[in-house]
Amino acid sequence: MKVRMTALSAAGLTALALAGPTGNAGGDPQAQAAAAVKVSMGDNFFAPVKAKVARGGKVKWRNNGKVAHNVTFPNGFASGNVKPGESTGRKFTRAGRFPYTCTIHPGMNGKVKVIAG
Repeated sequence: MKVRMTALSAAGLTALALAGPTGNAGGDPQAQAAAAVKVSMGDNFFAPVKAKVARGGKVKWRNNGKVAHNVTFPNGFASGNVKPGESTGRKFTRAGRFPYTCTIHPGMNGKVKVIAG
């Protein structure tokens, strides 16, 4: 069990390193809108869990795990299954907080905060 926890911790740290320290393009809302915010999909987690983007910006999810995942919002947007090594994205046109989930893996949740900018 201890070995497995170490492996999960290493995978989580790798995903965080790939996603960047804050999951956004810095504090400048215009820069955030110009560059896609990156979120890593690992096996049963999103990293970062909370992403922030300026209105008009895009979030890009990349599956760095070993199994398929998806990105599904309550408003009806769904990415479909994203295979390992593949990516999906969504542009956000209005400010607000947008929770999402992987419907394949219960408890695998994230949130996008879109700020007016």
